[in-house]
Amino acid sequence: MQSLMQVEDAEFTTEDEVISLASRIDEYFLQLYEEMREAVEHSEVRDMFENLAQHITEEKKRLSTDIYSLQDI
Repeated sequence: MQSLMQVEDAEFTTEDEVISLASRIDEYFLQLYEEMREAVEHSEVRDMFENLAQHITEEKKRLSTDIYSLQDI
């Protein structure tokens, strides 16, 4: 969480820095959703966090595809 808090003052000047930030944010939320899923007792809430984690995973794949497409331009 601390490294994400430092984003506010950071300057992103390269494509790699933006990609790295996006990846760190995705990983942070993926870990948060997985921890929340394990911590709750109600199955409906657990399912919600599982869906959120799956969504982040799909977004990470989509981001990776988009990055490779942009690099080809």
